[in-house]
Amino acid sequence: MVNIPKISIFGWTYDCETFNLHGLNDYQRIVPTRVDFYEYPQYDAYRFTFSDHRTDKEYVKYYNEISKKIKWVEEYMRRDKQEFELKFERTSHKQSMMIAKGFPHLTMALAKRGYEEYLLDLAWKLDTQDYVRVYFEVWDRVFCKNEMSFEDALKSALPVFGYSCNCRIVGQLLRYHNLVLEEFRACMAQIPEDVADKDEILMHITDAVYKIKSAERPKLYLDYVKKKIEVAQRLQLSDESIFHIGRD
Repeated sequence: MVNIPKISIFGWTYDCETFNLHGLNDYQRIVPTRVDFYEYPQYDAYRFTFSDHRTDKEYVKYYNEISKKIKWVEEYMRRDKQEFELKFERTSHKQSMMIAKGFPHLTMALAKRGYEEYLLDLAWKLDTQDYVRVYFEVWDRVFCKNEMSFEDALKSALPVFGYSCNCRIVGQLLRYHNLVLEEFRACMAQIPEDVADKDEILMHITDAVYKIKSAERPKLYLDYVKKKIEVAQRLQLSDESIFHIGRD
């Protein structure tokens, strides 16, 4: 049994649970020194993947590739997520698996993860866009038109969006009224008092919402491996040349 080096470099260290597993190189053993569950909800799955440096680099390329080639799913998810899942999800999944065949070191499990997390992140993006639209409509009702209360303005905004999938958050907004009101006020605080143009107001609301929601966005395996590759580059780690952190 080898003692685990108690050292952290660039915010990464050896994983005490996997350090003594045979067949792993240093790149496969390193993990973030500190991890917040809300930052990486799937952290355990990520650290036990044990993909090598070469595979992780292919994963990043694969994710970027499907982001371009199955971008068409965004419009269907925006209109109706349930319809997308029933009619088009199988097609987009098949397309992503075909793309994965162009990356010889990428496992099908990682390809599937990349596809699923792409859809997950796309859903986050669409929801964030919805918050921008809703808050702008609420702002317009509260401050410009009828001087409604926040709750009445929120209810009034519902018919504007109809019942399409990308406005499903309106119901959530109504249920969590107090939290949403606090978030809305935080967005309003970012609008300069001397700004009256609606396009400028929308721009400030957009910036504020994305700042808030980006802090809440769960990080994906893409984020995890990008950071790991960056750390590996700084430590000169690879699958071929291994720098043993803290060892003679």
